Amino acid sequence: MSNVFFAQPMWFALVLLVIPILWFASRRRKALGHSQVDIHKNLRGIPIVGMLQSASLVLLVLALAALVAKPLLPEQKSVEVIQTRDFVITTDISGSMDSPIKDPDQQTFADGQNAPTDGTPPPALKIIDVAARAIKVFVTERQGDRVALLVFDTDTYYYWPLSRDLRVVASKAERVNKYTRGGTDFDSDNGAILGAVKHFREASTAKTKVMIIVTDGEASISAERKELLTRTLTEMGIKVYVLGVGDSWVNDAPMTRDLRGLVEGLGGKVIPVGDAAQLRAAFATINNLEKSQVELEKSVSYKPFSMPFVIAALILALSYLGLSALVRDDA
Repeated sequence: MSNVFFAQPMWFALVLLVIPILWFASRRRKALGHSQVDIHKNLRGIPIVGMLQSASLVLLVLALAALVAKPLLPEQKSVEVIQTRDFVITTDISGSMDSPIKDPDQQTFADGQNAPTDGTPPPALKIIDVAARAIKVFVTERQGDRVALLVFDTDTYYYWPLSRDLRVVASKAERVNKYTRGGTDFDSDNGAILGAVKHFREASTAKTKVMIIVTDGEASISAERKELLTRTLTEMGIKVYVLGVGDSWVNDAPMTRDLRGLVEGLGGKVIPVGDAAQLRAAFATINNLEKSQVELEKSVSYKPFSMPFVIAALILALSYLGLSALVRDDA
């Protein structure tokens, strides 16, 4: 009975109707009934009978409420055990990601299929376009893994939770370049890094946890925050890689050095997406990370569980009628 689930529990509010019924009844019932009441007129009533009658009424209404609340009993739980790694991709959508990309290698990477055949550089794209392409390429390498997609500016937002449905994640990745806003934040409690850590805590049970940060890297990290992030990521066993997009990584801009220092200090790596050789090597390293067993609850089926409440209602109804026969109303 402890596992019974009620599909429409709001019906239990019917029990509240018993209160005015009992109040009106208490104003009228005084003594036990008998065919010859004269010999009992000086006897005290037996209060226990009235109490039992009231209790049976309350329980009867409760049983009827339970019936209309549609009691269900879990019948079957399907558990699947998989071998997987968990990846959280957190993607920069700050205003700087809307800048044009000048690096020809990244232009070709982002729009290589549409590159001119005469050898001229492809049309200029934005950094966020390169990011969208990088995520999609990365996700195609994750067969058998679970992937989540987050986006961030000065805050972190859920785009798609940890999932094995990589087609959906890849489809969502194609839309991260539809808008950009705000600044870049690696430093706050809900910034890009700790926002991803939060999702790992909520959803990941895999032994191998990997955070992929897709960004132009243009934000600072204080020394105090760097120490906290290093300790947190190390304790949770989260590996960190950066898919570096934009010209800042190519030029080793000073604003990217805080993030690079954090990631490399954790044993991770910054992967410039325009460097095909580095990209392949990094993907190969990630693909060799250990998989672990994860139990997934696939489905739970329910069956109706009304008969015990039907029986209880019948017994309580008969009890109420029997007790009512012992109680007379005032003349």
